[in-house]
Amino acid sequence: DQSGNLVALGPVWHATSGLSYVTIDKTAPTILAATIATSNAYDPTYAKSGDIVTVLFTASEALDAATVAVTIGGSAATITGGPVSWIATVTMSGGTDAVVLFTIAATTADLVGQTLAGAVFTATSGPSSIQYDLTAPTLSNFQLRSNNLYNAAAAKLGDTVTLTFTS
Repeated sequence: DQSGNLVALGPVWHATSGLSYVTIDKTAPTILAATIATSNAYDPTYAKSGDIVTVLFTASEALDAATVAVTIGGSAATITGGPVSWIATVTMSGGTDAVVLFTIAATTADLVGQTLAGAVFTATSGPSSIQYDLTAPTLSNFQLRSNNLYNAAAAKLGDTVTLTFTS
C-alpha cells in the first residue's frame, strides 16, 4: 500500500522497487468519437479523385501506434497523432461513386495489447458522411431566348437574354 506495507503472496513474492506500483488494465479501448472530412473546396460532403479525406478519432485510452490501422474508402490510411487523438488520411483515387466508408481495425490495441472493444469501428453515414463522386456533370437541352417583343431568337440593346439548360 502507500504506507509501505507489503503483501505476502505465498512462499514467493515480488515487489517493485522504491515507491512504484503496477496498474492492472482490464478494460479494452473504445473509440469515443470519430469524424470524417474532405479537402473538397466546393462541397464539404463530397470528395473527388485527388481530394484528401481525413478521419479524426479519439480513443478512450492510449493506443499502441504500431497497431493502429484505418482504411478510408477501401485504402489503407496514413496515420499520425496519438496516443489518444489520431488523424488518418487518404488521397482519393479510382473506384466508383459511393459513400466513403472508414474502418478502424480490430487489431488496434492499447499499450498492454487489449484490442478494441466491439471488434471493428466502422462509420458509414451521419452528419459528417462524405460522398465520393467521380461522375462529371453533363449539360443538355440548351435554350437561348430573349425577351424581344418581335422575335425571341433576336435581341437588341436593353433586351434580356436567358440561357436555360438541364444538368
